[in-house]
Amino acid sequence: MLLAEVLAQLEAAGSEQTRKTYARHGIKGECFGVSYGILGQLRKKIKVDDALAVELWASGNHDARILSCMVTDVKSLTRARVEAMVACIDNYALAGELGDLIARSPLLMEIHDAWRSDAGEWRSAIGWRMVSALAAKGDISADVGRAYIAEIESGVGIAPNRTRLAMNSALISLGGYNSCLYEDVVACSCRVGPIQVDHGDTGCKTPEPVAYMNKVRARLK
Repeated sequence: MLLAEVLAQLEAAGSEQTRKTYARHGIKGECFGVSYGILGQLRKKIKVDDALAVELWASGNHDARILSCMVTDVKSLTRARVEAMVACIDNYALAGELGDLIARSPLLMEIHDAWRSDAGEWRSAIGWRMVSALAAKGDISADVGRAYIAEIESGVGIAPNRTRLAMNSALISLGGYNSCLYEDVVACSCRVGPIQVDHGDTGCKTPEPVAYMNKVRARLK
């Protein structure tokens, strides 16, 4: 598909109500307001088209950039490319989509190591999102997992807002997917208490780690 064709479809699918909802979630700038359901349909239609993905990202439109992450060829991702992409991000929705893209790519470990302790909110949030991805894959040993838990316990209080949420999610994944770490996360959660995240003008709430770990464990049984 050509860029102009995809942008025309995105514009036609957008709605004022969705734009208002996205605005409450911190999405600024050019945005058609396309639902994720429609974005998912376009993703299935396009499949993988890396040249189109590059053009969609370069357009600067929020919906186009979300779709760009969905249709990127993960084998074509480079460190320079994702560094340029993260430098453009100004909202957690796009940061999450980029994080999911990186988690599917060979760059997962490299970005996990490089961004987790970064001072920038989006880099560090994506870095911790990689910890969740690794935990879900079963690629984290008990010793490494305990080091992550200690890192979260010592740093979550001073971490940027969305990094705190990503750390909270990492705790859930670490204890939910690795039974050896369950009690460690419970103990950490008791010491740290509820992790405070500002969700803005939305109804979103920060998941309580122990309760959500139990949901993960129940789903895996």
